[in-house]
Amino acid sequence: MPLVATRGNAGVFGLGWGAAAGGAADAMTAIASNTLVSDAASVTFTSIPSDYDDLMVSIYVRAETAGQNLYARFNSDAGSNYSGTFLNGNGSSATSNSRTNASSLNVEYNNGILNGTNTFSSLTFHILNYANTSYYKTGISRHAGDNNGSGGTELCVQLWRSTSAISSIQFNMSSGNLRTGSVFALYGIKKAD
Repeated sequence: MPLVATRGNAGVFGLGWGAAAGGAADAMTAIASNTLVSDAASVTFTSIPSDYDDLMVSIYVRAETAGQNLYARFNSDAGSNYSGTFLNGNGSSATSNSRTNASSLNVEYNNGILNGTNTFSSLTFHILNYANTSYYKTGISRHAGDNNGSGGTELCVQLWRSTSAISSIQFNMSSGNLRTGSVFALYGIKKAD
């Protein structure tokens, strides 16, 4: 059975197993993936088709340097057009903060991507209504990483202040490389008919 995402009346996603497109659930279609066979400064998806309702990127990543954040840019836009609000916890405390007028979007902000040997962080990044040319784009990301009892989890909402349809996404660390074995998988989500 295919992996699917469902959208309820409130517009919130849930992942599970269900019917293919045209059935009772929305279908997720694999668009592209990249598994790093060597360390890399960035991972970029280009020529993203515009015929889906939303995008989701599933990310399994390790950083070269401890405590670094994962950034994203849409359509190579390096202007001060990104903002976000973040809520995180590490098992003993919870914090929140925000970032405004930034030159990239934080997919993960407070907890840092893990960099231990054979230890990876997991993230999901939803980009809603990405092909619409009338409104700004909203993203929702979830991050979790544990290193034998230390680590944390985070929920982020981001905004790209552009009405352009998203045709490319670039990911990079705030400092250092993405490590070998990191996986980035891009999916398109279509509403059920």
